[in-house]
Amino acid sequence: MATVPRVEFENSVLDIDLKDQRRSMDLIQNEIIQRILGDKKFLYQDNVRFRKITKNDNIKQTIDKLQKDNLKEEIQCFYSYGIHLQKMLSVIEIYKRVVKNSSTKLEQYNKLTNFVAIEEGRNVLLEKKTRIPVLIVFISAEQNKTLERDLLIQKKFTKQT
Repeated sequence: MATVPRVEFENSVLDIDLKDQRRSMDLIQNEIIQRILGDKKFLYQDNVRFRKITKNDNIKQTIDKLQKDNLKEEIQCFYSYGIHLQKMLSVIEIYKRVVKNSSTKLEQYNKLTNFVAIEEGRNVLLEKKTRIPVLIVFISAEQNKTLERDLLIQKKFTKQT
């Protein structure tokens, strides 16, 4: 019988099974992003919109929802992990192309981090560690005054040009 691997983030053990997609995404939004940024005021502004993207999301429906937001005033925070990342990247690139057609200039900040899933072996030397990537992306209009650019750069987010 297979056991659930122990999961760590920044050397602290998390009580999570990464196969539980809903709990994992909630953990990223409610704990991981906050832990990375360390600034609750920025994250809980009314204009920060959290967008989890999974491999099962319909790209067209997701883009249609995103287009309803006022990008000049809102900050989009996309996040995903593991097998869901490819879909997230597709959604973001299509979204940026659609917005570019509306003549709004965007800023994008990315942070790639990871979970470490540790499967127990017969002893510590036989543990199998697997890194599962976690990607967090902030997108906003260039003229948005509420985007904490200095905070994102200080926390090692990279600005995509």
